[in-house]
Amino acid sequence: LGYDTTAEFKKEFTQYKKQLDDSYLSPKGDQEALIKEAYEHSLWEIKASHILIELKTDVSPEDTVKAYQKITSIRYRALQGEKFEKLARQFSEDPSAPGNGGELGYFSTLQMVYPFEKAAYSTPVGKVSAPVRTRFGYHIIKVEDKRKNEGKVQVAHIMVLLTSKDSEAKKKEAKAKIFEADSLLKAGADWNEACRNYSEDKSSVFNNGMLRPFGRGQIVPPFEVAAFSLKNPGDISEPVQTQYGWHILKLIKKIPVGSFEEERDNLARGVSRDSRSSLPKDEMLKKLKLANGFQRNEMAVESLVETNDSSLAQIADTTWLFKIQDVHVSVGDFLSAAKGKPDPKG
Repeated sequence: LGYDTTAEFKKEFTQYKKQLDDSYLSPKGDQEALIKEAYEHSLWEIKASHILIELKTDVSPEDTVKAYQKITSIRYRALQGEKFEKLARQFSEDPSAPGNGGELGYFSTLQMVYPFEKAAYSTPVGKVSAPVRTRFGYHIIKVEDKRKNEGKVQVAHIMVLLTSKDSEAKKKEAKAKIFEADSLLKAGADWNEACRNYSEDKSSVFNNGMLRPFGRGQIVPPFEVAAFSLKNPGDISEPVQTQYGWHILKLIKKIPVGSFEEERDNLARGVSRDSRSSLPKDEMLKKLKLANGFQRNEMAVESLVETNDSSLAQIADTTWLFKIQDVHVSVGDFLSAAKGKPDPKG
């Protein structure tokens, strides 16, 4: 009927193939170990600073060595007693480093790229990690503190909008408005009524200012500090200013980290979206290549990558590209497959 040539069929076939690949190449035991590791990390929060030497994924080996040597020399200076913050301001290629000295604040699992997270959790407090490679480049990490994760909080807020670009008159008006609401609340005014009358956050005002639960590192620092400083449900903060305006917060509830069984499904979703999910697959591919005698002709691969279309003919079609046991795949075989042409040998 020709169904197997339609775009819909090809899309569906590709999806099934991916599912089969994922189930074969990502053993459940390995995935479960990553989920358990994420849970163990989630019980703690790390406060760290870092220095980054940028490195793109497609750079030459020479540039990779230069970047590694540079980050290693910076680490040596840190180990010799130079202040990490000063070194970060001077050498780090993270755009925020001149302003924050490399400080990242507190974070927990699934908030940083996996190699960075693993290095941070593996480094003792007060120590500087060995260089670690991520998709951004080479980092060294200084762990400043490690503490038990407080979990999440849920708060409601009254917000008066304000930005740094607003006029002085607007700034005075916004400050007066939030402090007026604060005075009324301290005098015993009803929270819900005050929220309706004063809050300018259109997304939450009709829900009495209620926000979704959040953890450390998931919201702007002044708001986070105020929220986690509230002790008991119903407690109300002093007015606090952020880059978005003025806020008064009311604590609704504290949500501690749950058991592994309670957190597992949420962590599994996070792990599946994270770069660490490819680790079992990569490891399985290595084992399969070794077991099946996989060999790759690096010179042929390099020639293919560097050759333009006009000179492809200069590479012999019969040159072998890779081998799997006794099966040889030539450059010609590969090019035919890449262009969607059938194998002329049948």
